[in-house]
Amino acid sequence: MWEKVYHGAVLTPAIIIAPLYAIGFGVLGYKTMWRISERIYKTSKPTERYLHDHFDRMQTYLATGPERSQAGQKARSYRIHPTFAGLSLISTSILAFVSDSKINMIIPQQSWLLYANTFICFVSALSAIPLTNTMMGNAHCKKWNTIQGKCSMVFAALTLCPGILGKLMIHLTWSVIFVGGALQRLYVLCILSQIDVPDRKTYIKYYSPQIKIATLGSIPLGMVTYLLFGTA
Repeated sequence: MWEKVYHGAVLTPAIIIAPLYAIGFGVLGYKTMWRISERIYKTSKPTERYLHDHFDRMQTYLATGPERSQAGQKARSYRIHPTFAGLSLISTSILAFVSDSKINMIIPQQSWLLYANTFICFVSALSAIPLTNTMMGNAHCKKWNTIQGKCSMVFAALTLCPGILGKLMIHLTWSVIFVGGALQRLYVLCILSQIDVPDRKTYIKYYSPQIKIATLGSIPLGMVTYLLFGTA
C-alpha cells in the first residue's frame, strides 16, 4: 500500500507546472501535450490506463473531420480552453496573492488586469462547452463540469465590483480555477492512478464525483484565502 502511495506522490511536483502545461496546448497542440502527459503519468507506475485510452480515442475522433466539422471545432477548443485556463490561473493568482502596490509597479492601473482576467476566464469557460459531451465521466460529472465553468465566469465578472465584494470574488475565482485545474489533476494523477480498478465503468465511477467535490470545495477554500490574504 505505502509503495503505491509513494508512486502516486511522485507526480505531485508536476502540479506546480500546471499553468505552463495548460498553455502548452495552445503552443504545441493537444497531440504533443497528451504524449507528454502520458510519459509523465507512467512515472507513477499507474495500475490503469483508462485515462489515456480515452485521450487516444479522442485524438482519433478529432482527426476525422475538416476545420468546419464538429470534430474540427472540438480540436480548436482543445487548444483554446487549456491555454486560457492556464492564463487564468496565473492572472487570478497575481490578483489574489500579490499586493496592489507591486502590481501597480508593473501595470499602471490594476483595473486593466481585472478586465483582462475576466476576459480570459470567460474565454476559458466558453471554449470548454463544446468539450463537455466528450470528456471523461458520467452525466452527473458533465453537469457539474458545466456548473464549474459558470461559477468561474460569474466570480470573474464580480471581481470588477468595488470594495470587499470584488476582492472576495478574486479569491473565489482563483479557488475554483485552482481546485478545478490543479487539485482535480492531483487526485487523478496521484491517487486514482494507484487504485486497482477492474474495468472502465468502475474507473468512471471513481473519477466522476471529483468535479462536484472540487466545485463545492473551492468556495470555502476561496473564503479562507480571502481572510488570510485578501483583507490586508
